[in-house]
Amino acid sequence: MVNAGTLPRTEGRRPGRPVGSDAARTRTEILHVARRMIAERGYPAMTFQGLATESGFSRTTLHYHFSSLDAIYQTLMTEASTVALRCIALASLESTLPDQLTAYVTEFGRTGLNDRAMVALLVSSRLTSSRTPAPTDDPGREVRAFLTRAVTDAIDRGELSSDAEVTIMVDLLYAILWGIGFYAGFTDDADHLESITRQMGNVLRFGLSGRHS
Repeated sequence: MVNAGTLPRTEGRRPGRPVGSDAARTRTEILHVARRMIAERGYPAMTFQGLATESGFSRTTLHYHFSSLDAIYQTLMTEASTVALRCIALASLESTLPDQLTAYVTEFGRTGLNDRAMVALLVSSRLTSSRTPAPTDDPGREVRAFLTRAVTDAIDRGELSSDAEVTIMVDLLYAILWGIGFYAGFTDDADHLESITRQMGNVLRFGLSGRHS
């Protein structure tokens, strides 16, 4: 008979401490609820108590997975930055500025149709950037860097005038892209969104008339 006193001690499962696949599902659900809350109300309005109420998990469980609200926000922004990077990667395959911007807008709009909460989070992070932690992975920084490269290259190719002011052009295009993102994240009209992104592509290529001259 084995003497129980000689057995190695094992730590019992603590209340609110999920294990294995349960832990992964719990973490995913916490992030899902937090993403929706931030998109709807902004990060400054989110609290651990509010997140516990919305998610149905105890604060003990929340703190087990994330040490702070900032940790949740950083995780969400890292995920969201992959959306911007994917749009940038597809846009960078094109050879002209209008085609690059059209590719970006089209992919961003498509993402808005498939994952509105993610796009809404991206837009919300721009709207409340002065009141949120600086994200380690900043999609806004990535988009601005992409636009700076695209505009500079367009000047070098002769698509834009050599005396075009890069900073002003980048700011203009930055506003346009986030404007499309705002609509993609906060509208329920999928058909209208597709029409808008398609027309924006025509405007970028051919001007406001949308027709090739």
